[in-house]
Amino acid sequence: AWLYVVQAALGNIACLWLISAAFIKGMGQERQHNLYWPYVASAGLGGLLMAILAFIYYSSYDLVLPFDPWAVALFAALLVAAGGLASAVLPWSGKPVRLAVVPWYLLLILLLVPLMVSGFLNTGTNYHRQKDTVRVMDYNLHQGFNIDGFLDLEAIARVIEGSGAEVVALQEVSRGWVINGGADDLYWLARRLGMDYLFMPASDAVWGNALLSKYPVKLLSSGFLPRLGAPLRRSYLLAEIDTGAVENIRVMVTHIHHIADEGHIREEQVQQVIEGWGGRDRTLIAGDFNAETGDPEIEMMKEAGLVDVQLQLGKQDQLTWVHYPPYRRIDYIWATPDLEASGLEVIYSRASDHLPVAVDVR
Repeated sequence: AWLYVVQAALGNIACLWLISAAFIKGMGQERQHNLYWPYVASAGLGGLLMAILAFIYYSSYDLVLPFDPWAVALFAALLVAAGGLASAVLPWSGKPVRLAVVPWYLLLILLLVPLMVSGFLNTGTNYHRQKDTVRVMDYNLHQGFNIDGFLDLEAIARVIEGSGAEVVALQEVSRGWVINGGADDLYWLARRLGMDYLFMPASDAVWGNALLSKYPVKLLSSGFLPRLGAPLRRSYLLAEIDTGAVENIRVMVTHIHHIADEGHIREEQVQQVIEGWGGRDRTLIAGDFNAETGDPEIEMMKEAGLVDVQLQLGKQDQLTWVHYPPYRRIDYIWATPDLEASGLEVIYSRASDHLPVAVDVR
């Protein structure tokens, strides 16, 4: 973690310095001849190049690229480095231009301010009371964007808070995607709600599945699901929750392939989920399965001995995917038979394009 912080801080300082050096050094000749168009043109082309690289990176959501998405970010960094080095060796003007930018130590202090502030914040985890019932929620976040297209993590937090959920299985968790505003959904929600968390990447290192918990949480296993040529990689996460009760419970979170007519991929992925569960008792499996009651992949979960708690409680008509209005039930909480479910709610909200499912488990 600290190595990452150092790399991020130094990387931001170096990037700002190189870009400033390239622009300011080039201004010498432009000012001399009143030629400002190269300065303006380079800024415009730089923005266009960023848009192209971002489009390539995020196209991995729907296309199978011949390289890993992280290579795009590396290529962008190399371009910045090449531009800065070129500005240092090419004869832009006859006179050297002094680089007048903010001192590096001030930039470093500014970058470290969020870290210093976070040290005074209290996560306030609440896991010391003993009880035999836990409220568990499944929620596809849609990267934190509501159905009106706005990033609104506070709305997500209020839905979770209002439900009384103590353990939350999350899908489509973005942890810094540029097109999603650069927000770390998981860290923001964990601090806002005072919960511990675990994360398992899916499509890349900053997008995947997560678990929030008011109780101590321990990772048991995690892994990637069979891809079978799909553009988006999927994963699962299995954890143990220490509720302070006589025995702990286990919660698995996953997100299954989404293309409607490719059920054979979902079947292979569900098989991997079942194997990852391994028949453990006192277990819940929560996630977006992108399938409905009666589909082969859903029947596989039933045949493995798991109980669809929403169906068991007679609330299968409450749909979970919002598409003006809700029209499919594709989000599930499955339970082993030794757990008793009650108080199930499908909570209507515009905070995501999915509705959360919350249930009390004894």
